[in-house]
Amino acid sequence: MLDVVRGCHVHTRAVRALRYIRPLLTLDAAKTFAVAIVSSRLDYCNRVQRVQDVLARVVAQAPWSVSSTHLRCDFHWLPIRQRIIYKQYLMTYKSVHLGQPNYLNELIQPC
Repeated sequence: MLDVVRGCHVHTRAVRALRYIRPLLTLDAAKTFAVAIVSSRLDYCNRVQRVQDVLARVVAQAPWSVSSTHLRCDFHWLPIRQRIIYKQYLMTYKSVHLGQPNYLNELIQPC
């Protein structure tokens, strides 16, 4: 897990470099850039909430005094714990209703 957090911080440094060009980008472009760099790593564990909070502040160009909860809400980003639960529900729904992926569909049995 420590490797995941380190990797997120490395990517967050790249996003902090975004501050130099951030005034030239639209909010959507900055969010897309941030999600592309860090979002895939956020799914591995729920202890990287702090990384997501830093990322939200960097994208919004907000000072540390601004609540990251409000920023995540404005960006429509789920907190890490809720993101993991959402992905579990989504995989279950797809498996039950669409039969995908096959290996999960075979494991789920209706009650």
